Amino acid sequence: YLHVIKGNGIGFNTPLSILPVGMQTYLSYWTGPDFAAAGDTVIAVFKALPYDSGHIYIVRSIDGGITFSDTIRADSHDTGMAWMPAIGMSDNGNTLLTYMAHDGPSTNPRYTYSKSTDAGLTFSPEQDIDGAISGEACDCCPAEIIIKGNEEALLYRNNDADIRDIFAVYSSNGGTSFTSTENVDQTNWSITSCPSTGPDGTFVSNGLVASFASKASGY
Repeated sequence: YLHVIKGNGIGFNTPLSILPVGMQTYLSYWTGPDFAAAGDTVIAVFKALPYDSGHIYIVRSIDGGITFSDTIRADSHDTGMAWMPAIGMSDNGNTLLTYMAHDGPSTNPRYTYSKSTDAGLTFSPEQDIDGAISGEACDCCPAEIIIKGNEEALLYRNNDADIRDIFAVYSSNGGTSFTSTENVDQTNWSITSCPSTGPDGTFVSNGLVASFASKASGY
């Protein structure tokens, strides 16, 4: 199930269920739904069950999280599997969605992105975002979308022959194109199994700050 809870200045209101009856969201202790907000518009994104065939959906609020819309399908991935969505929204409501796409169960993992210029009512067809980076997406590590003005970035864990560094894919034009990539990690964590940890980050006045987990003793 999926709930939101809104602060009231002195505490929190009663949790509000925002999924239709009969629909459930995929979640784990290391991944689950994401949300973004701009002004009174709040968008929650989630992957619906069943795991191998459920799609990516959003629900929207335009009253600051008091009420939410019915579900809106956000992915355009009809063959294979889509999961682990992340979403970001600029101050003007432009929205960027990413999710991991597979051609089939656990095959050819990659991150895609879709844009919305109407605050989540509609999304453009998916496009691959990490194709310029060698290797493939680490297939069970969640990603993060960060936005500040026209600057947008995907942060995700890569898998290049079991080297699982964190990469940034950057746009300076509001997500129209992503032409710059950077390995922000470079710790060369070599691990044969998926660590199930992803990055986070933010834009500051002079660049991008990223945080992430890396290798521990014995790995």
